Amino acid sequence: TGEIGEILKGKALYIADGHHRFRTSEVFHEECLEKGWQCSTPESFDKRLVALFNMESEGVRILATHRAVSNLPNIDSEGLVQNLREWFEVVQCGSEGEMLRALPKGANQLGIVISASPLRAYLLRMKLGAAEDPAFMPGLEGPSRGLDVSLLHDGILKPYLGLGPEEVASQKYIDYFRESPAMVSALREGRFQLGFFLNPTSLQQVREVSEAGERMPQKSTDFYPKLLTGLVFMKMDIEG
Repeated sequence: TGEIGEILKGKALYIADGHHRFRTSEVFHEECLEKGWQCSTPESFDKRLVALFNMESEGVRILATHRAVSNLPNIDSEGLVQNLREWFEVVQCGSEGEMLRALPKGANQLGIVISASPLRAYLLRMKLGAAEDPAFMPGLEGPSRGLDVSLLHDGILKPYLGLGPEEVASQKYIDYFRESPAMVSALREGRFQLGFFLNPTSLQQVREVSEAGERMPQKSTDFYPKLLTGLVFMKMDIEG
């Protein structure tokens, strides 16, 4: 344990996943101390199992998480596209495939597909100067303004579709897709009204947001590769 501590001494650790579990373990530790409990062995309430990865490793990356929207009453998709021109350059694509090929070629851009027959696909590029304009995504400051997930949630879903944090948390309107072909198929089948396609968050963006003391938005850090999942039990020896 001492050797590991020396290796990690002075190094910054970023919580990529599980900040709720980490905070819960902190609260549990505080409660144990308040009760006057003491650790009688190394395996006790003051330890937690974590896995550490080097952010600079070539194999570590973040996968995109796309959003599909449903259950919106009286949605005016054409009106939405026109309204988005306030802050975005809107480019209509010949097909959803064309949009998906163009999506990774620029920063701060999203893809939107409208469920229709045939599907209508657009590329949304944030206009120059929008990131610095306080009227765009008001209340959001710092490096979070440069995240594509923020552009979607704070720049589109909330102001134009009325889907704020409470509506998103209700799980009534938003579904999440890891693979873009699966979401395209769902849109083609008419299961959703709109589909928003995102580029992956970069590791540098995670670093910048974390060092600014902020938290990454929900569903923005699907890290790969993943650990094998399962349950690990630890018997805690406690005196008190």
